Amino acid sequence: MVWGGRTLADNQHASVRSQRFAYDIVITKSGQTHTGDGKALSDYYCYGKPVLSPGAGVVVSVLDTLPDQAPGTRDPLAPAGNHVVVDVGHSEFVLLAHLQPHSLRVKVGDHVRAGQPVGLAGNSGNTTQPHVHVHLMNGPAMPDADGLPMSFSDFVVDGRPVARAELQRGQVVERAHH
Repeated sequence: MVWGGRTLADNQHASVRSQRFAYDIVITKSGQTHTGDGKALSDYYCYGKPVLSPGAGVVVSVLDTLPDQAPGTRDPLAPAGNHVVVDVGHSEFVLLAHLQPHSLRVKVGDHVRAGQPVGLAGNSGNTTQPHVHVHLMNGPAMPDADGLPMSFSDFVVDGRPVARAELQRGQVVERAHH
C-alpha cells in the first residue's frame, strides 16, 4: 500500500475532507510497484488486475470513458478518473477509483456482493501511477461528502492474521487463506 492512515505523514489524502481516510493500494514485488523503467502502464504489477467491491451494496455512480494517464502525468480535472461508487448502506458509500477505461463490469442500479469484480485497475484521473484508490464517505458524490474511517476484515498484515483493522502506510497486506 502506498498511502493509508490517519495522519498526513502516512496519508496524503488526510487533508482533503472527502478523502480523509482514503487508501491507495498497489502491488509490489521486491519492494517495487513495477518492472523495468515504469514508463509503460503494463510495467505496473497492479495494472489490469481485477478490482473487487469491498462490500455488498448497490452501484450508484460509474464513469468508464476517461483515458488512462501515462505514468508520471495527472488529470486534476477528473480526480477519481474512471470509478465506481457503491452504496453499502447506513449512509455509507465506497468509491473505487483510477480504473481502466471501458473495463467496468457493473452499471448504476446493479447489486454487488463483497469480493465481486467491478472493473480493472488502471491509471485514469489524478494519479501518477497505476493503483486502486478506495475510500468510504457519507455521500455518493466525492466533492460533497466527508470521508469516513474504513476498516478491513479477515486479512493478513505483515505476515500476521488480522480479524479487523484500518490499514497503515507501508504495510504488506494479503488476503487470508482459508
